[in-house]
Amino acid sequence: MKLKNKVALITGSSRGIGAAIAEEFAREGANVVINYNKSPQHAEKLAYSIQKIEAEVICIKADISKLEEISLMKDKIIRAFGKIDILVNNASIYQRNSFFKSTEESWDSTIDTNLKGAYFCSQIFSEEML
Repeated sequence: MKLKNKVALITGSSRGIGAAIAEEFAREGANVVINYNKSPQHAEKLAYSIQKIEAEVICIKADISKLEEISLMKDKIIRAFGKIDILVNNASIYQRNSFFKSTEESWDSTIDTNLKGAYFCSQIFSEEML
């Protein structure tokens, strides 16, 4: 129980690698925040699985490419748990376009999620973690 009484936010954790991280953190005693943007059914299924481990868990829909949604997510986490100890910047998107068919819109979306999202999640949540 290396993470007992810690609160962990894993962005993009409704499925895939993020879901595996969330489950492992719960097994180690952490209270887990599942962040999703488009998969509420996956998030709820994961939350149910984590509850079986007897960890506290909440699901929060937030698009991390939007600063306002990151701030609202922080507020919800603080209301639910009173703190945040761990941030895993896992959320990312991959546009399955070829280099020659990539659009400005798809490029902006990728950069906004993969870079801007991680940067501002780190900035906003580190204030609480310090």
